[in-house]
Amino acid sequence: MLTAFLGLRPRIDYSQVPSPIEAIENDCQIWETKTYMTLPGTHVPLSTSEFSSVDQGNANNPMFSLGSR
Repeated sequence: MLTAFLGLRPRIDYSQVPSPIEAIENDCQIWETKTYMTLPGTHVPLSTSEFSSVDQGNANNPMFSLGSR
């Protein structure tokens, strides 16, 4: 009975699985010279990458203003 269900699961081709070490090293090389802009549009650097960023946030909401009371 169990042999009837063996064909339902696809086999994993390990040559298709990306290496996490290579992904980390590639990301470090990419963000070594680029500056991360915080507005949407590009992927976020991995937590293992050192990078510089520019905060492009929008704080026009009165709740976030630091005006005097």
